[in-house]
Amino acid sequence: MAAPGRLRARRGAGKARAGAAGVVVLARGEVRAGEGGPSAGGAAILALVGRVEQGRVGRGWARRRWLLGGAALVACAPTLGSPGPPSGVDAEAMTSAASELAARAPGWPVAEASPFVVTGDLPAAAIEAAARDVIAWAVALLRRDFIDRDPPAAVNVWLFADEASYRRHSLALFGVRPSTPFGYYAAARRDLVINYATGDGTLVHELVHPLLRAAYPAAPPWLDEGLASLFEHCEARAGRLCGLPNWRLPGLQHALRGGQAPSFEALLRSDREAFYADVSGTHYAEARYLLYYLQERGALVEYYRRARAGAALDPSGHDALAALAPRLGHADLGAMRRSWEDFVLALRYP
Repeated sequence: MAAPGRLRARRGAGKARAGAAGVVVLARGEVRAGEGGPSAGGAAILALVGRVEQGRVGRGWARRRWLLGGAALVACAPTLGSPGPPSGVDAEAMTSAASELAARAPGWPVAEASPFVVTGDLPAAAIEAAARDVIAWAVALLRRDFIDRDPPAAVNVWLFADEASYRRHSLALFGVRPSTPFGYYAAARRDLVINYATGDGTLVHELVHPLLRAAYPAAPPWLDEGLASLFEHCEARAGRLCGLPNWRLPGLQHALRGGQAPSFEALLRSDREAFYADVSGTHYAEARYLLYYLQERGALVEYYRRARAGAALDPSGHDALAALAPRLGHADLGAMRRSWEDFVLALRYP
């Protein structure tokens, strides 16, 4: 997609910031008649201004703003060719999935954005906008560099207006008390359950999981969560999805200064139990900013594809990372770690 969009998950307290000096704040209707966003009617306008930030202000889906700013400074272009088009979920299967979801939903609207079907307790216009302007947009960009296989069946997306609704309906519909206020993916049921008040970026984070499990079934937990976290605050640059610094940065910087961040070897080789045992969020943050470091050096797509290709012999992706270090100008992975730490400590957010 030519129009560069930018998404943010709101996971901290307070309202979304206006961004850099000189940013112009517009109502959604000023971007495009109707729902706005980086879709057909808005593409030409957005292509002219260079960058769009979509964030949530205050509570609920209705208070959204678009921030238009200057062009990004660092490219994130891949160094390998496109993985090719995914197999897709055919139109008949999508129609069937939408009908099944409508039967499960208590009279809520349903929209399609292959391979996802979307519902929730929001107005129909909001459900349609989420499907068109967030899910379809992100999926198209992810397919360009990372996703060459879709899930074998459509994935259901449940969007809830606020945390109370999210928790209430998660328990009533699925029998699940969420362990997180943001959202979760129930793979066995193919259900993404989202507190949409936390932002479009939360939705993008969660939709990465079923897509990655289809395209890279052996992805280690650090890469699964790292890639999802990378794109919870993102923008499009020249038609490619790129992560931006986000709320996970200060905690990681604190852990690095205190010597509490794991080594790359420990992080990459951690199994699911070890990765998720970290309650501080450091594992998520380190995974995210390792991928961000590779992205900003134009090596993320190359790393991802080499790690996936070598997963049988190198399931953690550690050896693929070590082999990439010299190409990035480092003598070995230890030197790359020191460079990465300096890079992370020099970043700023907000």
